[in-house]
Amino acid sequence: MLVIPAIDIMNGKCVRLRRGEKDSRKEYSGDPVEQAKRWEDAGAQRIHVVDLDGAFEGTPKHGGLIREIVRAVKVPIEVGGGIRSKDLVRRLLDLGVAYAIIGTLAVEKPDVAAEIVEENPGQIYIGIDTRAGAVATRGWVQTSNDTLEETAERACEWGARGIVFTAIERDGEQVGPDLEAVRALTKRFNIPVIASGGVTHIDDLLSLAKIPNVEGAIVGKALYEQRLDLVEAIKCLEEE
Repeated sequence: MLVIPAIDIMNGKCVRLRRGEKDSRKEYSGDPVEQAKRWEDAGAQRIHVVDLDGAFEGTPKHGGLIREIVRAVKVPIEVGGGIRSKDLVRRLLDLGVAYAIIGTLAVEKPDVAAEIVEENPGQIYIGIDTRAGAVATRGWVQTSNDTLEETAERACEWGARGIVFTAIERDGEQVGPDLEAVRALTKRFNIPVIASGGVTHIDDLLSLAKIPNVEGAIVGKALYEQRLDLVEAIKCLEEE
């Protein structure tokens, strides 16, 4: 299982939010490119980048920074945040981004999302972010009528590379991942899952790693606040 450090970009800075709330922003690094290099040096095999401004405003805002990150490191970069058209997916992949994550588009325009997955085999994850059982969209400020299960089923039907599942209530709270939801998701659907939200300790990673079909775990605040050491976490999982 991959330990995937997160770089969330807002106003050009590397930040973290609590439960995705815009006003809860806490800045950790003024240079997302240098932060990406640090994660790579620590052994990261993939880096998760989110354009938070893009998520809130509806279209990516930090293409230049993302291009610099891709050029600065050799590990694959997955990107989400405001990717709501075929053209935007194509632009990101042309920059050298390995994987694009589409969330709102998968709910609001499923036909377009299906076409994107088909046209970019192996490069599209479906982001499913839930709050109180419902799928949230548009930077988590809106709640759809879709359920986690309905969206996951579509992702499977489309042939997406996998699902990036985020438990919003746990994101940035350092209370542990939603293991029950992840287990239910992987048990019902034959699709790789990347879990996000709440990962804080080595034990959280070990618990996720024991769940079949969990491809990775995204870790943010716990790394930035040194509750979790990336080198140690990767070594521990390798030994397991």
